[in-house]
Amino acid sequence: MKKQTTALKAFFQELDLEYEKGGAREAEEFLRKTVDRYSRCAGGSEEVYIAALSELGGLYRGMGKYAESEKSLLLVQEKIAGRLGTDSMEYATNLNNLAGTYRLMGKTEEALSCFQKAKSIYERTVGKEDYFYAALLNNVGLLYQRMGEYEKAAHSIETSLAVIEKLGNREEEAATALTNLGVIYRNLKDEKKAEESVGKALEKFKKCASGSYHLAAANNTMAALLFRKGDFCRAKEYFISALGVLKATLGENEEYAICCGSLALTCLKLGEKKEGEDFAKQAAEIYERLYGAEHEKTQNAKRMLKGMNDIL
Repeated sequence: MKKQTTALKAFFQELDLEYEKGGAREAEEFLRKTVDRYSRCAGGSEEVYIAALSELGGLYRGMGKYAESEKSLLLVQEKIAGRLGTDSMEYATNLNNLAGTYRLMGKTEEALSCFQKAKSIYERTVGKEDYFYAALLNNVGLLYQRMGEYEKAAHSIETSLAVIEKLGNREEEAATALTNLGVIYRNLKDEKKAEESVGKALEKFKKCASGSYHLAAANNTMAALLFRKGDFCRAKEYFISALGVLKATLGENEEYAICCGSLALTCLKLGEKKEGEDFAKQAAEIYERLYGAEHEKTQNAKRMLKGMNDIL
């Protein structure tokens, strides 16, 4: 991998500051302005344009803006192909990112095709003991999970985790893989392994220097496991922690709305009906803002809210 130039280092430093200052909203504004500024430039500044577009694609994916994510990453693909070629590590990395967006869009065939192409390029460039290859295996595991092929999903992410742990100094990445494994073990009805995996993930996240939106997934997964055990008090604590992480990193996106819905049900189990109604209302408002009043997700959230109102 090539060393970062001064311009690229400055870009990532400023991006980190924007995230620290205002989270996803500030970062999105900075990235959009950077893309606009460099969109007509070439030469040394084109690498900043590519980096900004790539980061924007990833941010949009996290915010649930999948069409915008796809558009940004397809532009990145075109630029990298012209600048570095279609057999470069950078091209494979963008394919991996694009596949992640396709997975969340429900475009399974497109995602699998991108993963297969990226895997082949990585094997020829960085090899199978590299972090980029491990990240790909983790994402492939998430796709298998979405397809309901949980055994394949577990094998893929377990292999990814083994590579990450050999590399060392990758606490956040290892924690993320452990969280994903926890979800898969839960789907495989192995509650004990699921809780152990997520517990290890949360311990690793404590060692990370800064917060990560991946921590929200670990908190959510632990909360769901505790909810199923009937430990509603502790489940609520973990759901609240997840909300805080999401608010600080990606804002009130779809994951935030899902978490609000889970908290509404948890509060209902605890007899905290008014607080539950407030969370259900938040979820409905977020879905309506994201998808419109007539969307199925909005309507489902409103039905939940109505049900809680009826109880009250």
